[in-house]
Amino acid sequence: MFVTRIWGKYFFYPLFFLYYLGITFSGVSLLYLWKIVNTVIIQGQDVNPITFLIFIFLFTGSFQSFSWAMWMDIQDNEHLYIR
Repeated sequence: MFVTRIWGKYFFYPLFFLYYLGITFSGVSLLYLWKIVNTVIIQGQDVNPITFLIFIFLFTGSFQSFSWAMWMDIQDNEHLYIR
């Protein structure tokens, strides 16, 4: 229901873009996390600092995108809460 609500109600709003950006950044950051884990634990080598910085920026961007999207979603649906 969440995906259909976001797709149907918010397709032309920034909320949709932020959720999409968060999902994309999360997926790419997981790939970089796998690369870091593979380099450090399996191969026993040092991590390239650029790889680590890319991971940090992607992870932070995904967290911020999800946070802003959830905040916007809560603000938009505030009238549905029972007080």
